[in-house]
Amino acid sequence: MKIGSLVNALALLCVAGTAVAATAQPANERLVKDIPLQSFFQASHPWQAKIYQPGGKYADIGNQPVRVCLVGILGNPKPYTVCTALFGGTPVDGRAFPMQSFRDASLQLLPGPDGRQRPALVVRATFSGGGSGWLQGVYVWNYDSRLGIFQKTFVSVAGGGGQQEFVNHGPLKGAFVRVDQVYEGDEPNMATPTRYEMNVYEPAPMGYVRVLSLLTKKRYPNYRTERNLPDPIATLTPIMSRALKAVYPGGVAALER
Repeated sequence: MKIGSLVNALALLCVAGTAVAATAQPANERLVKDIPLQSFFQASHPWQAKIYQPGGKYADIGNQPVRVCLVGILGNPKPYTVCTALFGGTPVDGRAFPMQSFRDASLQLLPGPDGRQRPALVVRATFSGGGSGWLQGVYVWNYDSRLGIFQKTFVSVAGGGGQQEFVNHGPLKGAFVRVDQVYEGDEPNMATPTRYEMNVYEPAPMGYVRVLSLLTKKRYPNYRTERNLPDPIATLTPIMSRALKAVYPGGVAALER
C-alpha cells in the first residue's frame, strides 16, 4: 500500500525553474532577521545570523526559498559567510519544495545526549503551492567549538495537518516529535479521517537521531474538517510512549550513539 503525506495528494503547483544557489544573492529579497550569536553560543569570534525573505508580488508561492546566512568575523579582512537555502520535502517521493515564507527564528537551549543543554539556532519556514496544501519546516544549527563554525545539524518537515515540536515535559521530555497525517489512497475525499505517522527523535552528538517511526492503527479527524485533532502530539503521546518502552526496555538514553 502506498503511503504518502497528505500534502502530496493535493494539487500543488509545480516548482519550476532553477533552485536559488545557497551562496547566491538574489536581487529581490530582503533581510527579515539579524541575530547576534557570539554571546549566546560563547563563540570564539563574532557571528551573525542573517535571514532573507524572498520578495515580489507572488513570492509566497514562488520558487525562491528563504535563505539563512551565517556570517563570522574570523580574523580575516573578508567575513566568512555560508548561506543555506531552505528546502523541504517528504521521504516518500524525494521531491523538494522551496520554503518561501519565513515564520520565526530563535535561540534556544536544547537537550544534548549527555543531559546538558546546548545552544541552538532554530528557524521555521513554510512552503505553499497556492492551494490548500502546505509544508512546515524546522531547521537547527549548532556551534562546533572545535572548528569554530556553525553547522546545520537537523531538519524536520511536516505537512499542514502535522505538528512538530521540541518536547519539554511528560514521558517524551527531551525529544523532538513530529506527527503528520498520511494519505493511503483509499480515502473517498480529502476530509476523510486519516492515520498519523509518528516520529520520535532523541538528541545525538550533533543534532537528533530518529528512534521511533510508526503509523497509528486508528484514523483521526482530518485537519480540513471543523472537528480536527487540536493537539496531535498530546493525543498520540501515550501511544508513542508505550511503543518506546516496548522497543527500548532499558530506555533510549542507554543506547550508545
